[in-house]
Amino acid sequence: MRLRAKLTLLALAVSALPVALAGYQSLSIGQRALRGALEQNELTVAKQVAGYAASHVDNMLSMLRVDARILDLTRSAQNEPPSPQALNQVLWLVYHQNDDFCAVAMFDEHGALIGKPASLEDPGRYDSLKSHEPMRPTDVEGVGLMAPLGAALSAGQGIGPIFLGGPLRLPHVVLAVAFDPSYGGGKRILAAEVSLKRLANYVASLSTPDIDVKLLDGRGRLFAAGSLPRVEKLEPQRLPGAREGELPPSEIVAEYVNGNRHLIGAYAPVTPWGLGAVVDRTMTDALRPVSLIRWATLFWMLVSVVVGSMAAWIFARRLSDRVAVLAGGSKQIAAGNLETRIAQDGSDELSNLATSFNQMASALDGARKKITQQTNEIMAWNQTLERRVE
Repeated sequence: MRLRAKLTLLALAVSALPVALAGYQSLSIGQRALRGALEQNELTVAKQVAGYAASHVDNMLSMLRVDARILDLTRSAQNEPPSPQALNQVLWLVYHQNDDFCAVAMFDEHGALIGKPASLEDPGRYDSLKSHEPMRPTDVEGVGLMAPLGAALSAGQGIGPIFLGGPLRLPHVVLAVAFDPSYGGGKRILAAEVSLKRLANYVASLSTPDIDVKLLDGRGRLFAAGSLPRVEKLEPQRLPGAREGELPPSEIVAEYVNGNRHLIGAYAPVTPWGLGAVVDRTMTDALRPVSLIRWATLFWMLVSVVVGSMAAWIFARRLSDRVAVLAGGSKQIAAGNLETRIAQDGSDELSNLATSFNQMASALDGARKKITQQTNEIMAWNQTLERRVE
């Protein structure tokens, strides 16, 4: 390999290798730091959503417990059960208290309906009730079917399974509280079918084009997501750290695959209601800043290679040309041209070598002239001696 090529390769290695090592190290550090910050942020948002959902359910159950006490105020002076009219007024009072209530009903401890449930098929006719969801009579019949009557009787309160209810087919759930009326007659259960539209709107407000926030029921079925304006069907989802259709046992942040999407997500349980909150994003979106660092590193490596190549080629060419001049002068000396001299350019080592070369050539030329002179003198003496001998 010629000297010029060797010098060029050496300069390339010196210029590109440090950039490559620095880029790889910064890429690794940046990826770890970004991954840690991303996981912490996702888990924080997941816990925030889980806390909001738990508080939302708690508030509505507390409202039902307070409303159950109002029923005692409607009993007669003889401590007898309230009249059907009074019971109906209490149910409508409960219905008025929260825009998320779609239907309110009362049951006895055997699950039999007491009175007529409070609901509206066209709440838009009333200014104070237009935020409620409409409910047809056939929809109201499902309150008793979806109400957690057993859980309410055993634990005092309960939350039923999530389902798509009402004419709008939006996610609903039935909440129930059990109480012992002062007038006796066994336990009563106050139940309300609740729209989860407010939870869905909250989830949508936290979602971004890159980050999706989701809420799932106890069977891992998605019922609210920022990426879906409307859930058409409750379908099991795959979550981080769990199989499809199951919720993880505790908080977790992990990579997982849902469908054909490679995601990194955080999960937080909505205790104690058996729901779950998930915040996830695709790995491509999550590591996009790292990709930018990678491309920037490759770009500057290319720049350094190009600049280093040009600088190395210019330097190697100049150096090899000067070395070639020295080599040519050596060949001239070897051929006997002792008058050869090399032009001195600069004050570096090659210039000093050229000076030494010229001095050597001068010394050799002087020695050759002296030897020639001595040879001529010897030849002259030899001729004189031959003549004398003759």
